[in-house]
Amino acid sequence: MTTILVTGAAGFIGRHLIKALSRKVPDAFVIGLDRDAEITACNRRVVCDLSQTRIFQALEALGPIDYVIHLAAQSYVHFSLSRPDIYIQNNILATSNLVQALATQGSLKRFLLVSSCEVYGDTQSPACETDNLKPRTPYAASKLAQEHFVLSAIEHQRLPAVVCRLFNNYGWGQQSNRLIPRIMQALASDRQFELIGDGSQTRDWIAVEDTCDALICVLFEKRVSTGAVFNVASEEVYSVMQVLQLCEGASQKQVLIQQSQKDTGHLNMSLGNAERLRSVTGWRRQRDLPGFLAALAEETLNASKWLGCQELGLRARGIS
Repeated sequence: MTTILVTGAAGFIGRHLIKALSRKVPDAFVIGLDRDAEITACNRRVVCDLSQTRIFQALEALGPIDYVIHLAAQSYVHFSLSRPDIYIQNNILATSNLVQALATQGSLKRFLLVSSCEVYGDTQSPACETDNLKPRTPYAASKLAQEHFVLSAIEHQRLPAVVCRLFNNYGWGQQSNRLIPRIMQALASDRQFELIGDGSQTRDWIAVEDTCDALICVLFEKRVSTGAVFNVASEEVYSVMQVLQLCEGASQKQVLIQQSQKDTGHLNMSLGNAERLRSVTGWRRQRDLPGFLAALAEETLNASKWLGCQELGLRARGIS
């Protein structure tokens, strides 16, 4: 039996990842760890805050662990501008504690840190893993600090670490404060949608299911070397305004826009090159944004009562 620890198991990607692991790795014993008690279905649940020292006792009680996927992080970029201390605690200190707690785990085969495209800052062309890193927010800086910390532990703690930098995810059950759920909520309830900036901000959009497939590929692929870094990107590029127009087209409704000023935390362009991931693991994206939006619009606008994208997505697709 293969024991896999997933931190951040109650989060958007964590829920999808545990579901994907149960489907793709049938012999896996999956341990979901989160400070939120609403951890999705897995073999064992651990409710614990990684930034607190009791994580050492909690992990010791679990016994040998073969693989770790470290998703847990404070991830809302805008909030980091006013409360960087929270990101130091929940991202950097929490990662430090986790690595220290695993230091005596002789059974550990791979430690996969889930990082972010935000470490690149603004990109003028699709970012490669060897590009200069220019984080522009406390959130981005905390993710880069996580990378440095786990990669430095390869030598002095023999941590078999690899890093995946995720680009913009979307999918069923996403947090209601993200772009696509906010647009669909506005369309479903005929409310105004707050457009931050002029809508020209451009992103690489990837389905959460494709992201989970990529993480699992990296976790188990023998050709992945310790210390490797991979972009997890679809190379499917849309601006915010184009996403808005796709949502309108899928729902056959027009959104009411209220424009607000963009703050310094928003990147103008964030694009990724996933060639390294493809060449090493054979991974390919299987989904596209227009197809997802068509399905989401049908389910959202036909619902007898608006539940909010997060609740609706979880109920409709059986993620929880």
